[in-house]
Amino acid sequence: RTWSVEEEKVLVQGLKDLVTRGWKADNGFKAGYAFMLEKHMAQHFPGTDIKAEPHITLKMHVWKKHYGSLSLMQSRSGFGWNDLSHTVTVEDDDIWAEHVKFNPSAKAFRFKAWPFYKDWVEVFGKDRATGEKCTGLRGYGEGRTWGATSR
Repeated sequence: RTWSVEEEKVLVQGLKDLVTRGWKADNGFKAGYAFMLEKHMAQHFPGTDIKAEPHITLKMHVWKKHYGSLSLMQSRSGFGWNDLSHTVTVEDDDIWAEHVKFNPSAKAFRFKAWPFYKDWVEVFGKDRATGEKCTGLRGYGEGRTWGATSR
């Protein structure tokens, strides 16, 4: 199923509402969150075919994966964020090439707009390991503590 931008905006607002209402636990959302979001979507889009399973849970899985990749980049020296274009910035091509060597799936992230990233920080933040304090990732900053250098 392809989501419209409007549907994604409403889903993000629903997620933020669940966070505010205490539905977020230490490692994710409490059981039943997807059904709450299904109801939320139905209120905004009467007659929608968006269901908790598989639509909302799959969208959450994809968004959380993208959030993790973007957060890892943000924790690395040489990376930044452009609030106007909602894109990742990088100081030079060598830094980008090294990152893509470590994380090939990030290749498509460089010039893509991520309009929900700041919302994802609020929704998914502290949900997952970002590698920020990790040392010695194979071939990627051996022996270096992530986040130890300033951006």
